[in-house]
Amino acid sequence: MSLKAALERRAGEQEALLEEARVFARRVRERLGEAQVYVFGSVVRGDFNLVVW
Repeated sequence: MSLKAALERRAGEQEALLEEARVFARRVRERLGEAQVYVFGSVVRGDFNLVVW
């Protein structure tokens, strides 16, 4: 796999995880009303590791 392809894959994985967080935040707001939801850590920084079993 080329470096470019690996970086594109990584960006796609990060975006998928952030989309999961967006969906969760919408569900929280639907249930609790107005709420602030923060995502922090390795996913936001982009240095996360996915473990596939």
